[in-house]
Amino acid sequence: DHPVAPDPEPIPPKEPSPPPEPAPKPIKITMTDEEMRQLKDYVSKVVVTELSPYLKRNVIETKGEFKHVARKLTKDIASREHIRNVDNEKTIEKIRAHVKQHMRHVQKTKVKAGESGGGNHG
Repeated sequence: DHPVAPDPEPIPPKEPSPPPEPAPKPIKITMTDEEMRQLKDYVSKVVVTELSPYLKRNVIETKGEFKHVARKLTKDIASREHIRNVDNEKTIEKIRAHVKQHMRHVQKTKVKAGESGGGNHG
């Protein structure tokens, strides 16, 4: 003779959750022409310094190829790095890493193509 427990209260239906908020739009920092020129100047100096050993070791065979790679990397890096305080170690390290990554790719490509130290690409 056990007393029967009353039925538990029904669980109310779950209210639909509100839709997620849209992700905030990235803030674009616009730079003046002068700031962009200064950034490119700075980036190009670091890029040239980092690329020079590849020219000396004949991974980059000609001055023309060197200039082409330096310009391309400078443009790529400067367009990504819209930074106002460029003269700092963190920025230099980012540029160095980008150059090294690019040159590793170049070296792998040349090895796959059967070239010894480099190729005449220009």
